[in-house]
Amino acid sequence: MNKIAKVMTTALAAATIAVSAGAMSASADSKETASDTQFLNEMGVCPDRWGAWYTDFNWEEVSNWADGSWAKAGVCCVSHWWDINDYYIDGKKVSQKQAYDYVSEKLGKTYDVNKYFPKEKSTRQKG
Repeated sequence: MNKIAKVMTTALAAATIAVSAGAMSASADSKETASDTQFLNEMGVCPDRWGAWYTDFNWEEVSNWADGSWAKAGVCCVSHWWDINDYYIDGKKVSQKQAYDYVSEKLGKTYDVNKYFPKEKSTRQKG
């Protein structure tokens, strides 16, 4: 293999790794929607819970279930595959944690805050 071919092969391999890493980090945001389905399932408003990999490969199905389940609980959620989700309560934009707290309080069910928000401290924990 001549020098030009080696350089091109090396450059192509580096580009492939960079694109793969970018795709992994971009799709990592689907973890938020996967986490939402797990939380909403615990709250009794989502029929199932899906992991991040399944969510990545079945985005339309899972995001529809998640957004519909949020609606049942009184929260408007706009799920984004490539970005963080948007949550609204009574037309006001709120954080994911505020949406979780709202649903928990509305349904009278507790959830393990440390499971979904590891850096948060709260009294809303399963006991």
